[in-house]
Amino acid sequence: MKLSIIIPIYNVEPYLESCLLSVLNQNAIDDTEIILINDCGTDNSMMIAEKYVKEYSPTHNITIINHTHNQGLSAARNTGVKNAKGDYVFFLDSDDELPQNTISSFKHYLNNFGEVDFFVGNYIVDGPFKGTILKNTKNNSTKVFAREEVSDFIIENTFLIEYF
Repeated sequence: MKLSIIIPIYNVEPYLESCLLSVLNQNAIDDTEIILINDCGTDNSMMIAEKYVKEYSPTHNITIINHTHNQGLSAARNTGVKNAKGDYVFFLDSDDELPQNTISSFKHYLNNFGEVDFFVGNYIVDGPFKGTILKNTKNNSTKVFAREEVSDFIIENTFLIEYF
């Protein structure tokens, strides 16, 4: 089972190195492709991305796809999906980090449950920013859903919204 990790990049210079290292240091990513989407930011994010592609591309499947101008997060993700070769797509924001063993845990669940349409993992929001944070208050476990269960989960799941 091949996984495609799509990471849109736009003005995330302070966070990008940690994000990329959190992916590149995962267990079980030998059959994982990492797709970085350059959405034409104005900082040095792409210099960081290019450094990691150069350093890790001999041992990891990591590539950059360049937009010609800024198109936004949705378009960047769509570009990634159009170019993904994996059986599953994993979206990761470039200012986030993956805890160790995330990819191997996802692959373990996906391999044990067979084909699934939608996979929701537990998440933690942490950081010194102001904004809206959504926390899953239903449980702390990983869940796998069949296609028909996704809408029920979204409708029934209770979120705690905290404003800062």
